[in-house]
Amino acid sequence: MAAGAALVAVPWLVAAVAPDQQRYVLHILVFAALFGALALSYDLAVGHVGSLSLAHPAFFGIGAYTAALLATRAGWPFAADVGAAIVLSAVAALLIGGPAFRLAEHSFAIGTLGFAMVTQIVATNWVEFTRGPLCVTGIPRPAMTLVPGLSVQITTLPAYYWLALGAVGVELTTPGASVAEHLVPYMKPAFVLRLVLLGTLGAVLAALYPAWRASRLDPVRALASS
Repeated sequence: MAAGAALVAVPWLVAAVAPDQQRYVLHILVFAALFGALALSYDLAVGHVGSLSLAHPAFFGIGAYTAALLATRAGWPFAADVGAAIVLSAVAALLIGGPAFRLAEHSFAIGTLGFAMVTQIVATNWVEFTRGPLCVTGIPRPAMTLVPGLSVQITTLPAYYWLALGAVGVELTTPGASVAEHLVPYMKPAFVLRLVLLGTLGAVLAALYPAWRASRLDPVRALASS
């Protein structure tokens, strides 16, 4: 309980100890939480089942592109972006997971690595859809409606930090061992849903936060620093 309270209070603690460095420290902590959530999603596949899956970055990217493109091109709200990212990642997991879990050890690792590489190639070269190396820009800030007439918009670094911290909390509290007992020899839908949910939370955060920052850079400064 005390540790959780300390983590929630980090923005104020940093502001009190090093006020001039608050933005930098929180920026690092947000990205640490994002990739920490991604690392934790390996727990079920690698830790409990013992299958070395190298496809996690692909699902991270699928969720990220889904949320980013729907937010910028279709104007979908944040909650709908998250839901669509989960559904699309689940479909991809079912399509690739069934055949992949019939492979053994090294073959499974190579198969999932191939899926990750194909996903990266498509994302990089399908410029008309994903914008490729140009990145998706202009992503709106996440906003969530709590009750009719009351909504919350994430606009500050502390708010992004708490959102990322919440994703890590979901990763840590989602059960995995009981599901893992039923995964051999073939993958079950419960595994797919858990993997997709955890991976997509990190993916959506990874898409929204860096792209929001990049889209608001001054072009002259961005070109000068490249």
